[in-house]
Amino acid sequence: MILSIQSDVLHGVVGQQAAQPLYYGAGFQLGTIDTVTMAAHPGFGTTHRLVMSPEDMAALLAECDRLLPTGALTALHIGYLGSAEQIDVLAPFIKAQRAAHPQLSVLIDPVFGDGGRTYVADDIIQHMTKTLLPLATLLTPNHFEASYLAGRPLTDEEDIEQLYRQLGVPSLCVTGLTDDEHRMVTDCLFTTSGVVSVSHRAQPHGISGAGDAFAAMLHSFLLRGASADVALHQTSHLVNHMVTDSKSPSTLEMANGLRSFQNVIGSDLSDLIHRG
Repeated sequence: MILSIQSDVLHGVVGQQAAQPLYYGAGFQLGTIDTVTMAAHPGFGTTHRLVMSPEDMAALLAECDRLLPTGALTALHIGYLGSAEQIDVLAPFIKAQRAAHPQLSVLIDPVFGDGGRTYVADDIIQHMTKTLLPLATLLTPNHFEASYLAGRPLTDEEDIEQLYRQLGVPSLCVTGLTDDEHRMVTDCLFTTSGVVSVSHRAQPHGISGAGDAFAAMLHSFLLRGASADVALHQTSHLVNHMVTDSKSPSTLEMANGLRSFQNVIGSDLSDLIHRG
């Protein structure tokens, strides 16, 4: 089972709404904990939030751990967080799970900003960077978030490689690296086996939820045994088509992309796993 711990919204396709159909489409069992419930993505000026208390989160995680058979939890997906106190609950939970299950996949998507600005409190970002990110087996920041973590603008793969070494995690995927003229964007995946990158033409504007969908789709491919090369190429291609199909910046169009994803993930990946 995958446990997805991130935001929930009433309008749009972000957080849980982006991740759930992809994980289900890949054939995984899924459990969810909503860190915060909002009307829409905070980038659109929403202000009212229902934040899960650290006490409630701790209680749910404890009961989840008690109810699940040994080894049933195979992966975690940590996304948008509602408070710094939630990190104090999540960090020991992740450590305990990784100690009990060394093969546990821990995707952490550090969702805190885009387009040149942050949209969560500074204490969340600082606590996340210090306490949570080192526990990941896979990090998926966008270009802005990666530059923030590096403390300087990242302009090419060499810069991302330096951040990868700095963070010391097994895998780092930076999405949306733009060229000087903003005509092309590149997604880069660094692993212990090397680097894979995919470039495509830049879209005229971003789409809320594209990063959330990207993280869940990449995670799904990797959990199904696809190579880093195949996982990144398929994910970058499919999510780019979702963005192209979207009619509004606030709503990611997933229907066609989800069908294509299910066709690929449901096929025999054995001939793809060792590519690259």
